[in-house]
Formats: sequence, structure tokens, C-alpha cells
Amino acid sequence: MIDGIPAFVNGEQTKSRWAVEGYPHYAVIYFDSLVTINNIRINLYKGDQGYTNHIKLYNFSISFGKVI
Repeated sequence: MIDGIPAFVNGEQTKSRWAVEGYPHYAVIYFDSLVTINNIRINLYKGDQGYTNHIKLYNFSISFGKVI
């Protein structure tokens, strides 16, 4: 479980965090409040394998509260 990855909204880092589980094929998003995201950029690091996985999602709208 990789936890605490910053979420970027319109290029600005927010206080929201991604919780990434798995290889990293699955992601669970944790938000403290309702938000609308137009631009998401997260970087996933797997140091022991020596590679970096960049994920960019544009025009991605999400509107829900805290997800557990």
C-alpha cells in the first residue's frame, strides 16, 4: 500500500491524497470535501523495481465526499 501521494488539481498540489493499492493498477481516492477535478497528475514510484509510473488524467470530473 502506497499512501499519501499528492493530488494535483490544475497543476497545483492540493491537500487531498491518493491511496494507491496494488501494482499500481488500482487507486482509491481520498478527499475531505466535495471537489471537481479538471486536471489530475500523480506520480507513482516503485523504488525497488527502479521505475517511475506517470499518470495524467485531464478533464476528469469527480464529485463525491470522503471515500473509505
